[in-house]
Amino acid sequence: MGLANPQLIPINLSKGEGHEHPDIVVGKPYLAYVMGKYISGTFSRQWYGLHFDCDWGASGIQFDAPGFNLSTWEALWLLPEPDPAWVARKEERNRKVNEAREREREDEWDD
Repeated sequence: MGLANPQLIPINLSKGEGHEHPDIVVGKPYLAYVMGKYISGTFSRQWYGLHFDCDWGASGIQFDAPGFNLSTWEALWLLPEPDPAWVARKEERNRKVNEAREREREDEWDD
């Protein structure tokens, strides 16, 4: 099974200081509730500290621990890693779909 019903792992934001947090792992997938919106993404390390790189939409958000720099961070959850077998099946399906679409495009040009 993939991520149809993921078990979110809550992160205690009060453990953070400034732009740092001991439980945030760079590169892992997270779901954040920040600025009144739910946003998925990963963290990267910048010169000032942690930066949340959004999967889509916003260009990114600086991490500010609650009570620091007028923080708008309200909640954060670590997303579990998907089952590797599920990922492999999904990638194989996507490969087959892309190949079929490419064949359709080639057939259109042949007509």
